[in-house]
Amino acid sequence: MYSFYESVMLIVWHLLPTLTAVLVSGWLLQRFFIRKSNAASLADSILGELQTLRNDSLDYWSLSDPDKEIVLASQLKGSIQTISADIDYYCIHYKINKETKSHFDILQISLADAVTGGDFEQKKRKANPYRYLTILNVINKIRSEIHKTKI
Repeated sequence: MYSFYESVMLIVWHLLPTLTAVLVSGWLLQRFFIRKSNAASLADSILGELQTLRNDSLDYWSLSDPDKEIVLASQLKGSIQTISADIDYYCIHYKINKETKSHFDILQISLADAVTGGDFEQKKRKANPYRYLTILNVINKIRSEIHKTKI
């Protein structure tokens, strides 16, 4: 017969590998799911910023009000920089492959060109609602790429 101490040590000896396996696997699963959750959260944030850019672009390119143009132009430039930085961080941190990263780079250049091209910030700029369609097209391409990588 075993003493109390020996009985406890025998139980611990048999349970220790099981407890270690459960704790390590739980930790690994948590890291995996938190990583996926953080990636999805960042992607949702980028999508929200694209929505804001879309709305501001519609306002900017549909109006010819010089007072509002200055504020909207600053918002548009700031949104483009924010989206660019977030997409770069998303691609680097979540290990998006080089082909998709280069596609994102091309789309970011296209977005900046579509939003700020033409007579952007010109004193005698006329409203150009057709430019909004170009901007919307580029934004939808970026959204599609983000949805592809998010899943």
